[in-house]
Amino acid sequence: MEHPICILAAVREELSGILRQMAVSSKQKIGRADLWNGAWQGRPLLLVRTGVGKRCAFLALSDVLAAHTPGLIVSIGYAGGTDPALRVGDLLLAEKILEPPPGEFHAGGMQAPAQEFEVDASLAARFAEVAPPEGAALHRGALLTVGEVVTEPEKKQALGARYDACALDMETAALARLAREKDIPFLSLRAISDAADDALMDVSPFLEEDGEVSRLKAGWYVLTHPSAIGPLRNLQVAARQATARLTEFLAAALKNLPRE
Repeated sequence: MEHPICILAAVREELSGILRQMAVSSKQKIGRADLWNGAWQGRPLLLVRTGVGKRCAFLALSDVLAAHTPGLIVSIGYAGGTDPALRVGDLLLAEKILEPPPGEFHAGGMQAPAQEFEVDASLAARFAEVAPPEGAALHRGALLTVGEVVTEPEKKQALGARYDACALDMETAALARLAREKDIPFLSLRAISDAADDALMDVSPFLEEDGEVSRLKAGWYVLTHPSAIGPLRNLQVAARQATARLTEFLAAALKNLPRE
């Protein structure tokens, strides 16, 4: 029997394109996360909404691996660009995952090394053979997983330069660590939702306990902060574009993977 592919993302919007196309056989709660079991592109699939942040991601994948044995784990979703070469809507296929130490620096201001997690090089090469969606570029490089939302362009760019990373996310290192412990092949594909010189709105006040974005909290914030309407609208437009390109590229990439 073919092992399923496990695809994980922080919020439902990142998975919405796949969900519209996926043949879902069952849905269940695993802790505070959501798991859809079914098939997509002719392959068995475990689709997981983890919630935002490393802790949510770690707990969600731990629960999945307690009950299932995927043949491949793929972390997807949005990322903030740190390299000016990456535009909104571009895709980053990670060559490695980096996680900075707490505080980012040793005492005295010396640079602290990041922990590094490898991806499956042979499967990444098969992904890289796939043409990106029209209007997007496919980049390869390091993805840096941080512990909080980085909103300022200057800080994003400084982190990218410090760790030689192309983009930032908040979940992938936790997933890569578990995949390494379980000796399961791992890949990460991210769509750029904000470029290196874009200021990002901090959506952490909108999060529910399960790590999902609350429309009610976001709506109330807009009512009480009318100046946020424009940034939120821009974020929604970028998110829809990122979701469409992630879905299109993944659909083609899965077809390009070898069968068991």
